Amino acid sequence: MNPGGAEVSVVIPAWNAEATLGRALASVRAQTLAPRQVIVVNDGSSDATPEIAARMATKTFPVTVIDRTGRGSGPAAARNAGIAAAGEPFVAFLDADDVWLPDKLARQMAALRASPDAVLCCCDAQWVGEDAPARTAHPTIYEDRPIKGGAEAWKEILLDCYVGTPCVVARRAALIEAGGFDERLVVGEDQDLWIRLALQGPVIALPEVLVRYGLSADSHMARHRALAASLWLPHFEALVSGLGARLSAGERDAILRARLWRMARSVYLDGRKDLGLSLMARAVAHGLPRRARMVFLARARLRSALGRNG
Repeated sequence: MNPGGAEVSVVIPAWNAEATLGRALASVRAQTLAPRQVIVVNDGSSDATPEIAARMATKTFPVTVIDRTGRGSGPAAARNAGIAAAGEPFVAFLDADDVWLPDKLARQMAALRASPDAVLCCCDAQWVGEDAPARTAHPTIYEDRPIKGGAEAWKEILLDCYVGTPCVVARRAALIEAGGFDERLVVGEDQDLWIRLALQGPVIALPEVLVRYGLSADSHMARHRALAASLWLPHFEALVSGLGARLSAGERDAILRARLWRMARSVYLDGRKDLGLSLMARAVAHGLPRRARMVFLARARLRSALGRNG
């Protein structure tokens, strides 16, 4: 540990991340407020991931490598292993293909110290990648969203999750109380935890872009969305239903309508049209105007026709 650093443990799950891990660790080392502990959880890598992590370690930048060789059990289990090994009262998460800007920890720790009731602090992030502007209408996570945070942040996150995993610094005690990441979830394990944390107490949402968020290839994102539609949405619907009287019937409909409609459009444009249409029908059942579905489908068909004739 770095006794002169901030009371933060940084947890980085890594699987075959030799191409990007060094850059991620360098961004932690460049923090104006250094963390006391950096934990890389090697989740069954077959490349040089653990060696790269070990080489980055110095007396002033200690890096602990937790070796889960042969497990490859996914990011939820890897992050939970990091939380269990964390020795500081705050835990910050970073993925091996993302980077922090130099003032990230300093800004977030100042905000958390000023708000002792807050369970987590998140920030904005910029999407990066060769074709990032073309693949997303929002170059940052927050853009065009009225982010508020606070004690009612859990409702915002249910409606549209704006909390990116590498953007989070959370109180370790709150993470433990919430039960950590749900290792049964293949996708959506991060959103699931942020919702459960936000139900414990206030969320601080800093407006600054303090993270560069790496975008995966289109094919990977399409598979991820299909998995989310089939596996995450049922879990999410059960989670919303389980909140009972904390949400009005109108709020439940608004949340499910927004989630179903957003997912429906994505998977439809990915080419999974039957799944998209099914999700659209469910969104209509929760109050989506039928005209919205008709306009979207007309535009999608026009775009497809123009693409064939272009």
